[in-house]
Amino acid sequence: MLARYTEAGGTVNAADQESALAAVILEAGTPGTVGARIVEETICYLGAAIGGLVNLLNPERVILGGWAGLLLGETYLDAIREAARGHALRHPFATTSIELCTLGPDAVALGAAPLPLELFLRRRLARAGGRTGPAPRDRRTAASGPWTRTRCPITPTGEPSRPYGAFRSSPPSAE
Repeated sequence: MLARYTEAGGTVNAADQESALAAVILEAGTPGTVGARIVEETICYLGAAIGGLVNLLNPERVILGGWAGLLLGETYLDAIREAARGHALRHPFATTSIELCTLGPDAVALGAAPLPLELFLRRRLARAGGRTGPAPRDRRTAASGPWTRTRCPITPTGEPSRPYGAFRSSPPSAE
């Protein structure tokens, strides 16, 4: 967004990107300025992307986050919703809400932080002989014909216990 702003003739006088984007968004409040045109384009592109996401995945909720998403969304969330509405199918859009992240600009880092800890705890539990998943299920499927797929049991380390569960390509022999 800042690159497009400078290409369109705008000047960035801020020391960091966050301050520069805030200045562009502030300038966008004045109609006819370079900032207004760039923010309008950005809302259109963002609406097209969110509309495509809604059409493809039909999510329950789309969350705008990060410092750039929060800066833009604080002022233009309604315009972003309307732009997404114009690019989405009616029914999927009606079941989707577009909201701002409430965890602040560092939500991605906060959400990813537990991943290494979870891996560490799973490995510790596996070494101690504990189970990490649900109770084992019957290896047979509901439809147990010759061309069905059977379940492959997983060990506590997450590795398949044996090569089990491939599709059978021919009917079983009558032995």
